[in-house]
Amino acid sequence: MANPFATDGLTARERVALVASLSDQATCSVLNDSGGCAAPPPWLRELFNDINDSEVPFDRVVQTSQHDVFVAFAASRRLPHVVSATRIIDSPEQLRQLHLISIAADDPDGTGEKLTLSITFPDDDATVFQDDTKPEEVQTRWIEYRCNELGAILTFDPEIEALMGWKPADLLGETMLNISHPEDAEESIDRWLTMLTTTQPVRGRVRRSTKFGDWKSFETTITNRLETDGYVLCQLLDITSEMKVFDELREQEELLRQLTDALPTGVVHFDRMGGLLFANDRLAEITGVLHGKLEDYLELFDPATQADIQAMAYTIYNDAIEVDMEAALFRSDGQVRHTRLAFRPLLVDHKGAGGLLICVDDMTESWTLRNELAKQANTDGLTGVANRSAAHDALMNAIGDRRSDGTGVVYFDLNGFKTANDTKGHAHGDEMLVMLADRLSAAARDSDTVGRLGGDEFVVIAPGASLNQVAALAKRLLDAANAPDEEFAINAACGFTFVAPTAGYAPPKFPLGSATETEAERAISEADVAMYVHKRNPGPWPVLFHPSFLAPELSDVREAS
Repeated sequence: MANPFATDGLTARERVALVASLSDQATCSVLNDSGGCAAPPPWLRELFNDINDSEVPFDRVVQTSQHDVFVAFAASRRLPHVVSATRIIDSPEQLRQLHLISIAADDPDGTGEKLTLSITFPDDDATVFQDDTKPEEVQTRWIEYRCNELGAILTFDPEIEALMGWKPADLLGETMLNISHPEDAEESIDRWLTMLTTTQPVRGRVRRSTKFGDWKSFETTITNRLETDGYVLCQLLDITSEMKVFDELREQEELLRQLTDALPTGVVHFDRMGGLLFANDRLAEITGVLHGKLEDYLELFDPATQADIQAMAYTIYNDAIEVDMEAALFRSDGQVRHTRLAFRPLLVDHKGAGGLLICVDDMTESWTLRNELAKQANTDGLTGVANRSAAHDALMNAIGDRRSDGTGVVYFDLNGFKTANDTKGHAHGDEMLVMLADRLSAAARDSDTVGRLGGDEFVVIAPGASLNQVAALAKRLLDAANAPDEEFAINAACGFTFVAPTAGYAPPKFPLGSATETEAERAISEADVAMYVHKRNPGPWPVLFHPSFLAPELSDVREAS
């Protein structure tokens, strides 16, 4: 029949409204791009009282009209509005006018996919749509044939020759199993047996051989008409091109999987709910486990890191940002692995991330090496305590901490060390320095820093200490350094000058903003001066700095030492 809406310039919405106004008995169905049932856009319910959204529309068409409907549907892929005649199973005696109207995927009130509206209403004058401009390849994508209950072909669509090279005479009396792919035979038999127990269409996919030896993929629909018409109706839709794209995608996914398994990095993909979608083999090597949920992997980290990861996952999902972090991972076998975690969102639409990708690098060896180098850079090579630079940094940090109650400094050296070192030998002198460092470290608090400034001079940095606490610490340190030891105290019986530790300490220093460097230098200087006073007047008590110690005569003592 002629289509009065073909060139009138109406929008898709206007076309639908106009067709709805033609009859108060109009019914509407919604088809997706492949002809299946789809949910109607909200605005459609305002135009039609009868909207079918649960049954595939083509299943409602009588068998004699199905070919015409499919021709019209194929044309609607190219044309905005196709009009044809049809009959439906509910009232096969009534001829109906069929309208197929395409709704664009970007329709502002649509569902975001391309849809086709199938609208019908009674019309005794309706005529079948004739598509003289339809390309040959579209015409030959759909074929049908009839079989008996054993599957033997009774009649065949002549277009099979254009589609597959076979002539109908080649296949009459045969079954399609003869040209089916061997891997599809079992499923084909199962579908056939299911079809024999129901009158509902049974669908599936199958590969059939052409006369030229290659394979084509088909969407199949078989319907049991044995009781009503004496045959089984079989319909084939050529989906070879679609399956080719699918197979290529599947090959690409397999290649990607092989590549990710070859990576030295663990790769894991979670969905928005934290469910595992993919994990490569390297991840299991690093973590020692393979879990199904993100929350199970979180248990490998300490509680603080777990909270950080959960917070980051939420932010990444919603803000689509990238985050990197380092964390210690505690395996169930007791190993501790130091890892670098790279969190990346996988975007799917404007709403945010469709999943979370985490790349896990095992940095244990480099972390150990890095910490070893850092330790060497901040440690005195002989005694193992902080070197001059590290001790200075510890003092600067302590004085600069505005939360501190004060920072004390205790200064030590070995009185008479130079004579003993020159006489007994440097190896023996090194032993005394190591022993002094060990004793100071053992007597110091956990928060204190013991450092060697050079030679036989040591310093102890005491953060968060009042004057009384610094005095008690200095006394404890001096007592530990003076503890009797055959190797440490070289007495006159051995022919050497007695070697004894001397100690002085400075009053606690407090944060003074930008004057931290000056305050740190003053604390070291005051403790040094107090130590020299103790050197001049040895005794069991360390000396607290006093400004009077800066008298000129003390300079002779410092120079002599």
